[in-house]
Amino acid sequence: MNRPWMPYAWITGVGFILVVVSWLIYVGVYLGIEGMYYPNDPQDFPADSLRLVSALVLLVIYIGTSLMYDNHLIKAICMVPVVSMMVIALYLSFYGRPWTGYFWIIVFAFHAIIFIRRLKMPNYTYYALIYAIVLAIAYSM
Repeated sequence: MNRPWMPYAWITGVGFILVVVSWLIYVGVYLGIEGMYYPNDPQDFPADSLRLVSALVLLVIYIGTSLMYDNHLIKAICMVPVVSMMVIALYLSFYGRPWTGYFWIIVFAFHAIIFIRRLKMPNYTYYALIYAIVLAIAYSM
């Protein structure tokens, strides 16, 4: 039985769960560090640095898992939280200038599409990329 919609359903469901888990881990780390080191003035906490570091940690984890697995569906599902955190870090670093943030998101997406095309990934990988970007922009607004 041929079900061409099944990878898209897996990416949507499991990808959303992974995004929520990664956001909750980020919020937990944020609140923990803020409570320990900045209890008197939480506005002094460098949230941009933590956002960037968490996105880079997720990127390293993604690269490690993508080297371990040959299944393209697992790679596409695991790409959703990584791209989401990267786009959130990009957009919120230019929070005062939203059009600059959108520009860098478009540049990031363009480079990601080129990367996916060079690796000759299946079409549902493009869906995972777009889905992650839409989730991140909805979260950032």
